[in-house]
Amino acid sequence: DEIQDLMETDPQGTSVAFEAMQIPMETAWELCLLLDKDGNREVQLEEFVEGCLSLRGTAKAWDIGLLRRESKQTCRKLATLESYFEHDFLVDIQEQLANTLAKQNAFGLCSSKKLALSGAGV
Repeated sequence: DEIQDLMETDPQGTSVAFEAMQIPMETAWELCLLLDKDGNREVQLEEFVEGCLSLRGTAKAWDIGLLRRESKQTCRKLATLESYFEHDFLVDIQEQLANTLAKQNAFGLCSSKKLALSGAGV
């Protein structure tokens, strides 16, 4: 948020800083999102500068290879989740519901018998 505030209050100074790091101003906001590792919408100055410098220039084949590998892993995980929700989720919910209802019915039946027995003077 501080970077965004700085971009709004001093756009020329911010632009000069990004240009000095060879980063187009058009991608500045996306860059801030990229540098926000924990998603808390805060990027410390040191983290920001180091991240910008590490992203400067063109991607190396190694970087692209890592991204491909991570992307494939993510796709496999998503496919597994999709399959679960399409096929097994409904069955699991139905089984849990049936078990819960059976327990409630058994408890209700026991409670009814206790009431009947206590009413009969037993």
